[in-house]
Amino acid sequence: MSDAVRVLAFSATIAVAAVLGRRWPASLGKIARISVVIVGIALTGIIATGWGRRAGAIAEIHRWAPHALFILAWNTVPFTIGVTMTRPRRHPLVATAYGLVSLSMLGVIFLASTTGYLGTSRRPLDTMTLLRFQVVHYGVFPSLAIAISALAYHGLRSHRDHAPMRVPGPSVTT
Repeated sequence: MSDAVRVLAFSATIAVAAVLGRRWPASLGKIARISVVIVGIALTGIIATGWGRRAGAIAEIHRWAPHALFILAWNTVPFTIGVTMTRPRRHPLVATAYGLVSLSMLGVIFLASTTGYLGTSRRPLDTMTLLRFQVVHYGVFPSLAIAISALAYHGLRSHRDHAPMRVPGPSVTT
């Protein structure tokens, strides 16, 4: 598949989610929240398999699961961006910020996956390089990915924008 088709597919997914999100806001909002939760659970699973020095099946899961997570995020993020853009009609800047949060989730997952290739699985590292790797791969990117995933979920929470507005009127006292 060419790069142009990939970019167009990403954009088309955002557009389709935005159109369908206007038609069925509650259902698509629920689907988007569930998809962000699935990404968060997969991310937590990858973090759990990375604790300690393990060999065998758990090490292989930790090695290959980030590829699946990135593919999942690549398919989930444009959908959540499209749904987010249709949610708060009164606050377009907030919707844009939450869309950028979802997009940054994709970037952080990519960077966290990429730093795994810089670690000790390929060759022995000197002390400072190992320390930098541990700080970035064990601390910074996993924490950032979990925080951004939680923020993306928060941005997809149900809004009360579709509730009827209260019209002030005379108070009734008895």
